[in-house]
Amino acid sequence: SDVCSSDLLSDINNDTNNSPFISGIATFLSFVILGFIPLIPFLFYDESNKNITHIIILFSILSFLIIGFIKGIYTKKLFKSLTETVTIGSMGSLISYYVASYFK
Repeated sequence: SDVCSSDLLSDINNDTNNSPFISGIATFLSFVILGFIPLIPFLFYDESNKNITHIIILFSILSFLIIGFIKGIYTKKLFKSLTETVTIGSMGSLISYYVASYFK
């Protein structure tokens, strides 16, 4: 994982066509767009829908798949990037859910 991320960082740092400002804007937009995907089900939330949690989980996995796909295209290791991103993202989501439910 460290080797993959350091290779990715060196590729990004060697890219002289992008200014730090453009990279920052791209990062910000990525966070906003991809971070909004798991929230989409709340826009159509209905009190009678008891499966909202399952739908949110599916949208979260979709977001992780998109991130892994983009990373896989960039690193040319599609399967590894997809599985790594979905696994780590899902674990992080589960940990966050259980910590939040503990303090609720």
